[in-house]
Amino acid sequence: MIVLLLSLCLTIRFGLFVPEKKDLTVLMYHKVSTSQKDALTVTTRQLEKQLQHLQALGYNTVTGKQAIDFIEKNEPLPPNPLLVTFDDGYVDTLELAYPLLQQYQVKATIFLPSADIQQTNTANQSVLSVEQLRTMDLNLVEFALHTHTHCDFKKASLKDMQHELLENMRFFKENELPYAPVFAYPYGARPKHKAALVDMKNLMNELGVKMAFRIGNRINNLPLKDIYEVQRLDVRGTDSFWEFKTKLKKRKKYNVNWTIANMGKTLSLLNLNYSFLRKRSKPTFN
Repeated sequence: MIVLLLSLCLTIRFGLFVPEKKDLTVLMYHKVSTSQKDALTVTTRQLEKQLQHLQALGYNTVTGKQAIDFIEKNEPLPPNPLLVTFDDGYVDTLELAYPLLQQYQVKATIFLPSADIQQTNTANQSVLSVEQLRTMDLNLVEFALHTHTHCDFKKASLKDMQHELLENMRFFKENELPYAPVFAYPYGARPKHKAALVDMKNLMNELGVKMAFRIGNRINNLPLKDIYEVQRLDVRGTDSFWEFKTKLKKRKKYNVNWTIANMGKTLSLLNLNYSFLRKRSKPTFN
């Protein structure tokens, strides 16, 4: 009984004999500051330390386009794929985050609400202008959909959702800005009722939206269960570095069937070692 319990603990704790899972980790950032930190803002020091840690762990950053190619064309992703995303297109994404992305060669996806960008003026500029977007290296960053007016899809009608997405797409096309057909829900919000949720996903499929990102704070198992429910880890400036590292471990629980099936293998190893020790300790008589 003791050996059996030990086998179970080892199998669950260390995932012995369980094949390596393929995951897609997605990080969500908003603002970056030189000193201020809050729920939506990380400091440049925090961001750089996080990027260094991710590289040390062997993560390889990918784009939304690469994720689409994996889903639709079965094109392989690199080991430990990671999507780094920035929401809302704040100026500090260019001025503070972008130099670090360049320094560490980290790819990133920037989700842009187009109405805010169109209304940008140099007198009081908090979000990026079209001209500033054009200065960014499209081999390193990609732009993506975030509705036209930062619309809350939990409260919006299907007609409003359609308008928001079409206007968002129109902005990119009219300004000749390439974009990936992936979408991030503002506020992470989606319709509460199942029928409305299904209608929304059907609409996105009709409009050519290939993936949609929520929050969820979990790491996604591959292949994705639902391409319109991809979860992101919410990176906050109020998080300690330990909390950041802990979020990177938020995978789904081990598959129970695999765990049970492989307990026997762990048990066999333990019995083999036990038998070997008994033989070694058995007294001999001349």
